[in-house]
Amino acid sequence: MPQVMFTAHLRRLAPKSPVEVAGGTVADALFAVFAEHPLLGSYVLDDQRRLRRHIALFVDGERAALADPVGPDAKIAVLQALVESLWHQDLRRLWFGGGYDAPGMHSILPDPADPQRLVVGVSCGGVWLSPDAGGEWEIGGVGLDADYMPDQRRQDLAVQDPHRIARCAAVPTRMWM
Repeated sequence: MPQVMFTAHLRRLAPKSPVEVAGGTVADALFAVFAEHPLLGSYVLDDQRRLRRHIALFVDGERAALADPVGPDAKIAVLQALVESLWHQDLRRLWFGGGYDAPGMHSILPDPADPQRLVVGVSCGGVWLSPDAGGEWEIGGVGLDADYMPDQRRQDLAVQDPHRIARCAAVPTRMWM
């Protein structure tokens, strides 16, 4: 049977581990999960049962649509679309959970002067900057020091743990972590 997994950011609504369900299409498999987790269904699909813009689907590592067929050994991944472009970053392989099994987004800060410019904090994954609402990303956080890491990795930007990033209201370019 196909397996459905949800990114850690959806796990407050979704099963914690992959779920095996019956289904011949991505939609069939998801509806089987949503039968047990209805709030998740309303987060992933709109009232017309269309995929919401902030959700991305993958089957066996390839981008997928609801109508796509799935085989009995298919692995279906449901991600928040903002996460998709971060997911493909080479540095992602260095991320790890800061107290959890998987890294998690803790802060998403649009720039008040240009909402397309984003700053995202990823637990034990660093500070990420996007100039175009998540289309492209670069790692930030120069000067952070991960004192929980071995000395040779303390300055490694991809393992910093910015649990909360806050923007200064008076000087929006200044942030606290």
